[in-house]
Amino acid sequence: MEREIISAMQTQAAKNSNLAVWSLILGITSLVFCCLPAAVPAIICGHLARSKARQAPDTCSGSGMALAGLITGYVSVVAFIVACILGIMAAIAVPSVIKLFREEQKSEHIENSNANAPAVETSQSE
Repeated sequence: MEREIISAMQTQAAKNSNLAVWSLILGITSLVFCCLPAAVPAIICGHLARSKARQAPDTCSGSGMALAGLITGYVSVVAFIVACILGIMAAIAVPSVIKLFREEQKSEHIENSNANAPAVETSQSE
């Protein structure tokens, strides 16, 4: 009985497509390490594995793993694009904010120095 279970598990594991496994591994790696170079192969391997699983479902399985690899790969690509857009926006906005902050400090300094200056009375004689 135990040998039959182990044999069935080995048979099931042997049917999984290596591309599907790699797609899942690369997709998870791309999400964890925010690595675009791992996301692209995850997407490619996922599409190839799903294609093979559709063409020969009796010899090749792992369509679910391939789909998970595709999803994680695409999510990683979208996250990378969003991070790039936010980085560009920050690179544009930060210098302007720093400039405004410095101008604000200068104006406060000038106002404070004017307020602390002794009042000079001018008397006009008629």
